[in-house]
Amino acid sequence: MPPCRGLLDPGCASPCLAASDWRLPTMEELAFLAEETCFNPAINTTAFPATPSDWFWSGSPHANGSYDAWYVDFLYGNEDDNFRGNDDVHVRLVRDGQSFNPLPSFSVSTKVSGNGTVSGSGNFTAGKTVNLTATPATGYTFSGWSPAPCANSFTMPSHDLTCTATFIQEACTYSISPNSRSHTAEVVADSLIITASRNDCAWTASSNMSWARLGNASGTGSGSINYSLQANGDTEARSALLQIAGQSFTLHQAAPAQAACTYTLSPSSASHPAEGGTGSLSINTVAYCDWTVSEADSWLSITSPLSGTGSGIVQYRLDANAQQTTRNGALKHRGLQFSPSASRGD
Repeated sequence: MPPCRGLLDPGCASPCLAASDWRLPTMEELAFLAEETCFNPAINTTAFPATPSDWFWSGSPHANGSYDAWYVDFLYGNEDDNFRGNDDVHVRLVRDGQSFNPLPSFSVSTKVSGNGTVSGSGNFTAGKTVNLTATPATGYTFSGWSPAPCANSFTMPSHDLTCTATFIQEACTYSISPNSRSHTAEVVADSLIITASRNDCAWTASSNMSWARLGNASGTGSGSINYSLQANGDTEARSALLQIAGQSFTLHQAAPAQAACTYTLSPSSASHPAEGGTGSLSINTVAYCDWTVSEADSWLSITSPLSGTGSGIVQYRLDANAQQTTRNGALKHRGLQFSPSASRGD
């Protein structure tokens, strides 16, 4: 290796450069300066500005022979050996009695806002890359780090940091299964399943019909909801709507089985004077049975009504009888007959 010229000249303006104890650093000392996260040059340029991205000699010989020595490539930060006579390699001198103090390190501590776990805290030198991880708990999402420059990956500044990971609780979501059900006309006791996204998600339930009742009108998390239906005494099927945590559940209840329709007329006959007049008869049947009455004679007419559902009363009118004989009429319905009569005229 060619001798260094000028640096040790007693006439140098700097007393430091005029010192007589300058030497090449050992391989360990020189390699300590290399920053594995830096490139071109692979060194902390804040602490060592203007360092070229090139080879620098160490004072450590290579085991292969005294004609080789170790150097550090500050382009990539790797170590290798080279022939001592190579004068294209830079030098960085240190003084005897001086020691390499490690670069100051700064702490990164972590905090949690919400519910989750974090990792990556520790001590780092300025310029180092810090990697933090944040894992949300079930039902939470990670929204970010604070303050700047805290992030999943950031460059360490030259001061301590406390990085806070914020986790936000997710909104509750619900589903019910199934979303409708059909039942017979009899009394019903059954249940349905509600599924909540978290155990602490509260819900309420309501029914729009008094005959459809809820066993539990509120709850938390997933579970069963009991309900009951009163017997359907109507002639038609019916439906009720349950509202559960914003979800709709429809209940259908069939109409009761219907017996065959039967009818009776009361009275079965009626007598009127020759002047005619009005009268009525009752049709008796169950609520869902229809009926229609017809006239058989022109002098006998129905005034109201001709038809109906369930039991009802039919009004009729007889014209005056000018004949010398009594006349008999008929109002009919499904084989049944009501017979009004009018006396003979004088």
